[in-house]
Amino acid sequence: MSFAEFLIRPPASVRGVLAFLGASVIAGLLSNVIIGVTGNSLLAQILLAASILLVLAAVYVLSLNVTPKVLVSEDKQPAKHRGLILLVGIGRPGENPLNQSAWKAIEYHLAEGQAQGLQTCWLIGSGGAEGSLSVAEKLKQMCEARNVKAHVRSVEDTFGVQEAYDLVMRIYKEEVPEAGLGEQEVIADFTGAVKPMSAGMILACGERRPMQYMVGRKEGVASIPRLIEFKPSNRRRA
Repeated sequence: MSFAEFLIRPPASVRGVLAFLGASVIAGLLSNVIIGVTGNSLLAQILLAASILLVLAAVYVLSLNVTPKVLVSEDKQPAKHRGLILLVGIGRPGENPLNQSAWKAIEYHLAEGQAQGLQTCWLIGSGGAEGSLSVAEKLKQMCEARNVKAHVRSVEDTFGVQEAYDLVMRIYKEEVPEAGLGEQEVIADFTGAVKPMSAGMILACGERRPMQYMVGRKEGVASIPRLIEFKPSNRRRA
């Protein structure tokens, strides 16, 4: 949220609302004190306006420090993986495509301190004039700036499951070993792109390969991956 947006729409959190109301009360009292001491209403108005801006700026800084809510418990979050296969979409209408969950998924797996983290990332975008390859290329640059080797791959038939399935299978069978990684060291994120591409990735991963889905991505809520696991049921149909 920018400072201008903050002035137009104060934060909805209880802490932000209370601070905003408190600032309004303090500003009103300050105005009366200034007029009583100086007797100059013009000076009082100038000083009042300046004090209001200062108080609002302080409240704005405080609102930035509010810890976002986490909807995924730690036991449901995946461990950091050395490899990540990621579907990249075009983003929501009217939003910067780089604000989608893709970069948050990458950030989650980056190394912290001495801990081992992300080393190689495969970014799967959609081809065509209105595809997401340009977004994938930008994410690749951002990955390389964080010392993560990134590969951009494309799917032309975005509404067909087969091409996405074949691509993910090829990455696991050929490119993952070439990167010096094992299948269990690579996690697939099917949050982005269109649903048929997600379906293709899920089918390619099956029950053996780890998957994740990003949860959150709204004001006041952290964008965190949830580990996705499933096992075929052994129950017989009636």
